[in-house]
Amino acid sequence: MIPSINQAQWSLLLQGKLMPKLSSLSLQLKISALQVAVKSGKTALVDAVKQLYDYCVANPKMYEKDLEKIFK
Repeated sequence: MIPSINQAQWSLLLQGKLMPKLSSLSLQLKISALQVAVKSGKTALVDAVKQLYDYCVANPKMYEKDLEKIFK
């Protein structure tokens, strides 16, 4: 199950304030790309959170263990 989009961990991840060790390279790359987009001002934080959330919703089984680490 994907945690609610309203949980603070989504924003903290994209701001670089929460940095758990993730096992999925594709999730790491997606987070890194969104962090750069937010930091450069190309993407608003709220939009980046939505993109990351939607990415995880599309692949829930693939990111289940990493999401448990993030939202424990």
